[in-house]
Amino acid sequence: MQKSFQRYKAINTQCKDLSIFAKIFKYGTRNSNLIYYQGITLPINLAAEDKNFFFRNPVDFKGLKQRKKPILALFGPSTIQENYLNDSDTLAFKLQKLENKHKNPKIVLNFGFSGFTLYEQFLLYTSLIYPLKPEIVVAVFFGVDILVGRISCGMLLEQHSIFYNGLLEKDYRDITQSVVPMRYQFLKAGENPPLNDNEVLLQALQMRLSQFNAMVRSYGGRFYPILNPLLPCKKEWSKEERENHLNTLNNFTNIGEDTDIKRNMEAFKAIPRDFNLYDGNEALRDCKETLSSDFIHLTPPKGMKNSHNILLIS
Repeated sequence: MQKSFQRYKAINTQCKDLSIFAKIFKYGTRNSNLIYYQGITLPINLAAEDKNFFFRNPVDFKGLKQRKKPILALFGPSTIQENYLNDSDTLAFKLQKLENKHKNPKIVLNFGFSGFTLYEQFLLYTSLIYPLKPEIVVAVFFGVDILVGRISCGMLLEQHSIFYNGLLEKDYRDITQSVVPMRYQFLKAGENPPLNDNEVLLQALQMRLSQFNAMVRSYGGRFYPILNPLLPCKKEWSKEERENHLNTLNNFTNIGEDTDIKRNMEAFKAIPRDFNLYDGNEALRDCKETLSSDFIHLTPPKGMKNSHNILLIS
């Protein structure tokens, strides 16, 4: 026991800025794609500077509690995390650059994670970010939610409005040595998953959106939910976008027809709600530039200063 205690003290000295969960991960066997925190699972990115939660940029939680400037917190999937872009091309960077021109600039924080649904964004917010009570919360969603919703467990989605990352299935199956096929593999296999009830999916998404809105507004925060710009909603496609779209269909044969995606988006927008929902497609719908590297990801084109203008909130 004494030797274990001495080792623990040595690790604490070396990693004093890491949480206990991050320390366990750092000195453990890395046989998982996820790190498990209380109430949330976060994808591992060993290249991230932040070793506690693997945010794109480290967050000074202690210092931010004493802040004198308001926080603009960005939530979303890979289209917000944007690990595939240089820092200067990310939405968070561009927003901060614009904010710095104002008399009272906000602090822009990037809480995007690849593959995150709105449900997972909300879990992240409640478990780690809520204590900061950010003045503005922006949640970008829909594309990933549709993809994940189609392969999520129907019982969990219909009865409990739970969307989940498919990698959870892999981890649990590996641990238990189960022979049950993994539903998330259906997305690439081209098989039709049992869940075909779009109304169930959209109602579950609306419930989580209302929950997120209520939590932010409970302390006077402002909530901006934004529908992720999607290639099928863009009127004119460049040659590169058509090629990118074909590649996406080849890799993920079950994402659904373009008309189905647009129909689902319009149906979701038509759901009654007592707060505003913003459509990121409105700013990009008529653009003729190459904006999409696939079905969902925006890539700033050469010669354009900003391909995220729908999200630039004053």
